Amino acid sequence: MTTKKKVYLASFLAPMVIMFIAWAIDGFFPFGARSLMAVDFNAQYIGLYAYFKHLFLNWDWSSFFYSFSKSIGGGMLGIWGFNLLSPFNFLFLFFSEENFQWIVPVVIALRYGAMGVTMTHFLVKRYDGLKKKAYLLPIVATIYALNGFNVSYQMNPIFYDGMIMLPLVLIGVEQVLDNESPRGYIGMLALALFVHFYMGYMTCIFVVIYALFYVIRSKEFTNVKVIFERMLKLACASIIAVGMVAAILLPIIISLVSTKGGLQNSLKFEWTLQINPLEILSKLFLGSFDNDSWPAGPNLPNIYVASIGILGTIYYFISKKITKWGKIAAGFVLVVFLISCAHEFTSKLWHMGQNPAGFFYRFSWIIAFFLVYLAYLSLREVERFTAKEASILFVGMAIIFGIVQFQEHSFLTIWQRIATLGIFMIMLFVLFWTKAKKPWAVIAVLTAVELTANAAIVQSRVGYTDAYKYHDAVLQLKDAINPIRPDDTDFYRINKTFNLSKNDPFMVDYPGLSVFSSNLENSTRDLFDRLGNNGINATTYYQGTPLQDALFSVKYLVAPKPVYTKEYPDTSKMYVFGNMVTRKDITSKEPVYEATRTKTYETGLILPIAYGVNDATVNVKLENHQPIQNHNKIVQAMGATSENYLTLLAANEVKLDNMEVPDSSKPETYKRVDSSKPGTITYHLVPQSSEDYWVSIPQKLSHTNKNKVRILLNGNTYDFQDKFQQTQLIQVAHDSLGKAVDLTIEIDTDDEYNLSGLRLARSNSALVNRMIEERQLQGMKVTHWDDSHIQGTVNITDDSTWMMTSIPYEKGWTVKVDGQVVGTAKVWDSLLAFQITPGEHTIEMTYMPEGFMAGLVISILSICIYVLAIYKKWI
Repeated sequence: MTTKKKVYLASFLAPMVIMFIAWAIDGFFPFGARSLMAVDFNAQYIGLYAYFKHLFLNWDWSSFFYSFSKSIGGGMLGIWGFNLLSPFNFLFLFFSEENFQWIVPVVIALRYGAMGVTMTHFLVKRYDGLKKKAYLLPIVATIYALNGFNVSYQMNPIFYDGMIMLPLVLIGVEQVLDNESPRGYIGMLALALFVHFYMGYMTCIFVVIYALFYVIRSKEFTNVKVIFERMLKLACASIIAVGMVAAILLPIIISLVSTKGGLQNSLKFEWTLQINPLEILSKLFLGSFDNDSWPAGPNLPNIYVASIGILGTIYYFISKKITKWGKIAAGFVLVVFLISCAHEFTSKLWHMGQNPAGFFYRFSWIIAFFLVYLAYLSLREVERFTAKEASILFVGMAIIFGIVQFQEHSFLTIWQRIATLGIFMIMLFVLFWTKAKKPWAVIAVLTAVELTANAAIVQSRVGYTDAYKYHDAVLQLKDAINPIRPDDTDFYRINKTFNLSKNDPFMVDYPGLSVFSSNLENSTRDLFDRLGNNGINATTYYQGTPLQDALFSVKYLVAPKPVYTKEYPDTSKMYVFGNMVTRKDITSKEPVYEATRTKTYETGLILPIAYGVNDATVNVKLENHQPIQNHNKIVQAMGATSENYLTLLAANEVKLDNMEVPDSSKPETYKRVDSSKPGTITYHLVPQSSEDYWVSIPQKLSHTNKNKVRILLNGNTYDFQDKFQQTQLIQVAHDSLGKAVDLTIEIDTDDEYNLSGLRLARSNSALVNRMIEERQLQGMKVTHWDDSHIQGTVNITDDSTWMMTSIPYEKGWTVKVDGQVVGTAKVWDSLLAFQITPGEHTIEMTYMPEGFMAGLVISILSICIYVLAIYKKWI
């Protein structure tokens, strides 16, 4: 085997072997029960990989552009561009959804290996890596593949494709700046943007920075004309590359204007720093990550590059083999990175103008790449350190260690600090001591051990699911949903009181209501919020009321059966679902279907996906934090009545235990008296009818720690989704005439709680049922539907002037009535509606992403220019 093949093979295998050893140490599947599907991987991606599998194996291309598994419906190109265009995803086609835990380690490991190979290829192609210290290449490649960002954020393997592509893109950048053909650069940049547009966007920013770095250290730096021409050539090539993937990028850009993964953030320039820049140094140490390092920010960028990476980076700036301008150029890049981390505005520029919702500094992998790259450039010139060089390196590391010693971090113990310092000193010694034999072999072994330890420490600190329980959970979902999935002539949605993840509708392929996505329709989340449903950040979750069930065509509710020890003595490999929704009005009925561990109930009267309404309905304005009033507005408008659907009531009694009202001017603001024990506020009610009773829960009670604030119903923990950003509406009684109801808020903090938004209400089921029955008569009968095309007929016999739908409004929807295109409108700041006239009509609704056709034209033209330029030998 040639040296080249050995180096490439080692660069591919070393990262994978190290990670498999680390996984075995931590007990990850298949070496143990812990699943690698953690955090977003479990909550978001695994359901999307199931959707990917359904699309290709069922050849269901109608869901490529749009899917009703994305909450109540949503465009999919953003999800494709962010999650699903990686070629690694095709490996999921060979495994059933319940067995994805087998392929997940393989997919992740192959990505690690691919990163190692592309890094080596970059150094071989551009720096003759095989001719000088070829053995250094696998070391550097493995450090790049297993840098702090990659190992810490492994729950987001979708990011890895950008890291695989970056070295290939930079080969092209250097070729263009050396006045060689740009054809390779154009192809690689286009591919980088295609497989992951978000990481591709960051790559584009770095291309600009790296180009400046490259020309500053080049011989032609003083020739302004030459530099300008080559930078212009790079810019033109970049434009062609972007144009080649415009069919994907343009619709995504348009979508991002109206959808967002994070909460709203304004892009406003301020001089203040968001972190202490010196704290970034702590991330150079072994194992510098824990479970508190990703959910909220700003935290710190993950730039760990092993001890040899630190040593090589410091040495770059003192090596006599590195030119003055090379050091200045590298210093410029590091200053840019420092500002990008410390300064919020600059950080947002890397993240498309907003702060990420978790996983801060998503560009820190580029910093890690650059540090590894600098280390390689300096260390490839080293035979032995001189005494002066060794002294400077020692002092440099001592300064870093000293600075970090004055810092406190939950992720960094004293032993991690000492271990990093010790490994650094050993490496420094073997490269200084002239009698040391095979110093690079020692460094290779030490680096492998260090990278293994880093991965094992970091990944042991993140919460993971159980691989065997995942298998059981998916089988339960299939068992519950398969018999009730709608066919192509009957559209309805299915709700559940439990979930494996909020992307269960993608996992088992059905029209649902929940979703977790970085490309969420904000308007859907806001509509759910205003109706008292759970919604926060990049998620929606549906609890529902009889009115909402009707509006969103929710035909079935699936609930888990209790799991008793007598029936299931061994639950070690069982996923025991808990209830997250309380709907006694539905679950008190007889189930229409029972699976082994779930029951399915029919909800009640529901409306079709489109139905006739009056002008008053489309003119309803829903307000924030007013779910009770919003329900009344809808029923009054649709039913042309002045009656209330939900009538406000006062509690019969409010009892305080270890709670007080500290300010008499704020009679509904409470505070704990004795900090040593919980306080409670109990609302006592004796229903005077058999109607449903509801309570609005103010946003102040949204929490993530159930041990601090709990809601109890008649002494038992109340089942509901407890993290939300607007007032929620929950059911507290059904068919409870004369039966006492106690709603208790238990508080174990010393914060003040303003509960002025907590209100009791009684429903009027006869009123809402009458309204629904009237709208059903004006409903569209679906004759055929798929995810991007709906056909049906309707006979309008009353004063309806609009067809109201439960489809989120998007300009991509085209509606035809009797074969003629009609205009569409956005109703309730969320839903699609269009005008209708009395009589019988055929209706057809078709979806095509806004901007796709224009983007497709741009892509075709750009590809033609690219191919023609190659054919004519212009490039």
